[in-house]
Amino acid sequence: MLVAISEGAVASAIVGVLKQRASIMTVIRIEINDTAFRATLQRIHARLSNPRPLMAGIANLMLEAVEDNFEQERNPETGAKWPSLSQSTQDARQKKGSWPGKILQVSGSLASSVSQSYGDDFAAVGTNKVYAPIHQFGGKAGRKHAATIPARPFLGLSQQARQDIIEAVEGYVTQSFNP
Repeated sequence: MLVAISEGAVASAIVGVLKQRASIMTVIRIEINDTAFRATLQRIHARLSNPRPLMAGIANLMLEAVEDNFEQERNPETGAKWPSLSQSTQDARQKKGSWPGKILQVSGSLASSVSQSYGDDFAAVGTNKVYAPIHQFGGKAGRKHAATIPARPFLGLSQQARQDIIEAVEGYVTQSFNP
């Protein structure tokens, strides 16, 4: 909060002290000019009334985090490396010329399918690939569900990504204080 004491208030305070010495009754007057405070509150209200730019920034940070997950081949929650491909999958990919390579990126279509969306009250990332859940959560796949695919989570936020989002929110709010 900004508080301004006018020269008149200082003069009044001095006069009050002098009067106190002269009599029992003392008058002290302090004037507070809250124009700057009210302007700051109006800027904060205006900025927080339109959170869409903040949500767009958060969605972008989330998308970058998912791209990092693909690049690092790590579980964003735990930081653990994704399980390796089975030997039979490695052999099949090597015959096609796509091994060695990135685990979930034979063609890159899963990674490139991740998109962001946002609105006034949300920020999200996701994919429309029907095979994405089996890679995210793991499970049975293939003919007669004979293959077991281990979970290789790619949608999620690391501790660093969460911290980046918190800092973005703090920065967005802090900018409201600057005229």
